[in-house]
Amino acid sequence: LIQALSKSGDHKQALLEAEGYVELSGESIESLFALGDAQQAAEQYQQAVNTFKKAYEAAPENSEQERQAKQKVQEAQVALKQSKEKNYYKILGVSRQATAKEIKSAYRKLALQWHPDKVSE
Repeated sequence: LIQALSKSGDHKQALLEAEGYVELSGESIESLFALGDAQQAAEQYQQAVNTFKKAYEAAPENSEQERQAKQKVQEAQVALKQSKEKNYYKILGVSRQATAKEIKSAYRKLALQWHPDKVSE
């Protein structure tokens, strides 16, 4: 349910559901993963890093869950670092998996929209 809400773009509801899941399950590793994923989808990267670190600390040593949590911490840290830099995909309004054709089309559309001869000031 939480993943479906995040994918549909309803990040507020996904976060509420995830926080409720964490409260009900008593901070189980699965619930912390769900909350961290929802935070990451909502572009709350610092909170996602903190949540995944909490899951990493709660995971049993030398287990699959510990390895998963460590990987999620690293992914969230990379996303946090990237969020502090300019995201040209976001400026163009395309996804990171966009094709070259989609990127060119978005660039041309914005170039026409913001062309100095056509922008009314």
